[in-house]
Amino acid sequence: MQRMIDERAIFGFPALNPRAAQGSVMSTLLVTYTMEQKREVDEKIGTHLDAYLWHVFHMLPYGIGDPLVCGFNLILPDVGEAEEVLRWAKRLPGILGVRIDLGDGLETLYGPLDEEIEMGSALTSPDRPVTGDLTPRSP
Repeated sequence: MQRMIDERAIFGFPALNPRAAQGSVMSTLLVTYTMEQKREVDEKIGTHLDAYLWHVFHMLPYGIGDPLVCGFNLILPDVGEAEEVLRWAKRLPGILGVRIDLGDGLETLYGPLDEEIEMGSALTSPDRPVTGDLTPRSP
């Protein structure tokens, strides 16, 4: 959290109620690939699944040299389409691993961030503005 604040990163995650979207299935296509394949695979998935894609979550590798993991959050018309998406993704070159998770509920926990905010870590300071001129300043 502190690194994101220090680097002036913007991070947002929508709070959703999957049960409110009747006639659809929320899912996450979880893909593992190498850094070298990332751009190509991301573009293919983003283009092919554009009609269903609402959020992409790129994760950092667990360790140096480990593959990357990315969650492509989708709203699909039905479970059958989820099976088709998985079959399609398994055939993509550059994929080390892929699975699709279906969701009927979603819990978003903001508690860990509350502690950061209470400690003042997320507060802006005069030498690190959040808006306006975002040019890095020398210490």
